[in-house]
Amino acid sequence: MSKNAASLFQLPFIRLTGQPYKKHPEDKLYWVDFEFEGPEFRLADLAILESGRWLEVRAVHHDDSKHALQFKGVPEKVMQSGRRLYEANWPVSYERKAYLVPLGAQNRRLKDSQVRLKADLLDPEGVSVHLKWIDAPSGKFLATVSAERRFPCLIGATYQLENDKGETLDLVLLTAGTVTARDLADYLTKTFRFPGQPSTKALYSVNLRVNGWTILPPPLWAEEFEESEGEQGVRVMRKALDHFSKKMRNACAQPGGLDETALKERMALPPAVFRYLAFRLVQSSQLRKKDDWYLPVGSPESFLSPLAKGILGRLGSQGVAGMDLSTMTDTLLRVTLLQLARMDLAVLTESPWVYSLEAWNEIRHRLCGPGRLGTAWKIVEVKEVLGCSRKPLLGVLNKLEEEGYLNWRDDARVVIRETTNPLESTGVEAP
Repeated sequence: MSKNAASLFQLPFIRLTGQPYKKHPEDKLYWVDFEFEGPEFRLADLAILESGRWLEVRAVHHDDSKHALQFKGVPEKVMQSGRRLYEANWPVSYERKAYLVPLGAQNRRLKDSQVRLKADLLDPEGVSVHLKWIDAPSGKFLATVSAERRFPCLIGATYQLENDKGETLDLVLLTAGTVTARDLADYLTKTFRFPGQPSTKALYSVNLRVNGWTILPPPLWAEEFEESEGEQGVRVMRKALDHFSKKMRNACAQPGGLDETALKERMALPPAVFRYLAFRLVQSSQLRKKDDWYLPVGSPESFLSPLAKGILGRLGSQGVAGMDLSTMTDTLLRVTLLQLARMDLAVLTESPWVYSLEAWNEIRHRLCGPGRLGTAWKIVEVKEVLGCSRKPLLGVLNKLEEEGYLNWRDDARVVIRETTNPLESTGVEAP
């Protein structure tokens, strides 16, 4: 690995050379022409450098005179000529504050407090920033810059400070965004632990050890970092991985689990790190994912509240009659029943009606048990067998069809699969 912190970080991008257009009037998606600046790269998910907005490339066309891509995910008006696009898997962030390591002589500083920050990632005129210096115990120092608006930040990328006199100073970005006093002390110690200037890998290693995680750019994906795990661009320290895993499991250990949006807010991790952690926990059966919900696993006794346990018992006492959500005025009861159904501790039909697992197995057995194969059920017959009103029956039949036991034939539901016994499992044990 080169000791030059800037050696890997010429962010590859393309530049738009025209306004969006449709090749045919009936087309739904727009095309836009572009040119490469630097090496060609994979045209898939891209981000607009000036704003960070993501877009999906649906098609690419190359010929001798021009390049063009068809895009989806952003309004055509934001794809203006001159805009630059980069691969979205590069960890570019947009912050108002950044911390940078001076390159070259470590004792050189600009004395001005108001300067311009320039870089290949920024517009040619740069960004006006307020400059401060932070001394490290080693005698070296960091520069911290603050701007009124967010600007593109990439760890390991080179930036330049320039004052009104034209004096300049080259730096490499260490981190960006809000940094606590404790973390800042950690950055100062770890960044200048060894003599010389930190390599690109070292800068990401410092962030990994301070935050517990880091997101690598593609040139570093193959690199190994001690005491960490991850895949592609994500690396997480093993100790932090245990902490984050426990925090996520505890957050989901409640009736109904936690929806993905709320869990992301609770974890406060970058999207890529959250996805890696959540996937790892689901794959190792430490959590269960159902639609957009993350659910606890294990014995329901360990995560059901006394209230939920009581309602589950009350539901069981209703037998095959179940409970009608549409007429329920008790909001807490209704919400808890939905949570139990989400965790597969109860069965919800579209009526909407909720049944205990035991009651649902009984319904399934009465209608689709041994000897029922080929039986054509009509609503009036189902009503007699179950001994209930007509209101929930359509939901019952549709649910059994969804489970693969029934199929429509003329004006009846025909049994195409039999249950093996009255207690055929629904996949989750009741407490």
